[in-house]
Amino acid sequence: LLRLADTQSSFARLQACRPSSALRVRVKELYFVRVARITEAEVWSVGLGFESPDIRQLKNAFLEGASEQQRKEHDPYGREGHMSLAYVRAEVKDQVMAILGPLRRDVEGLEFGLETIVVQDNHGRQESISL
Repeated sequence: LLRLADTQSSFARLQACRPSSALRVRVKELYFVRVARITEAEVWSVGLGFESPDIRQLKNAFLEGASEQQRKEHDPYGREGHMSLAYVRAEVKDQVMAILGPLRRDVEGLEFGLETIVVQDNHGRQESISL
């Protein structure tokens, strides 16, 4: 959702911005893309791309008054979010593509609600914000 640099102050700011009800999220796409940051092998990522005016509103409230550099640190992709589901090697790319084709029709457009935001720091400690 957001990359938090200073977890404690960012967590407090996120709590102050939180909405009073669950965030509505829609699956925009089921994607299959080459992972550019992995250069020692050809690796592909299967994942879900989301769209959500609710998440965009939360991000905008959280980032209000932030410099352009801070915005890029906290929201590096500038989208509502994604979830990587699997990483696969090039050898099985064709099989994965065959499986994903029919799944796209079933997955894209699904909607759900987020009722909790979990923040995890660099040491693995977690704090939750209920919506």
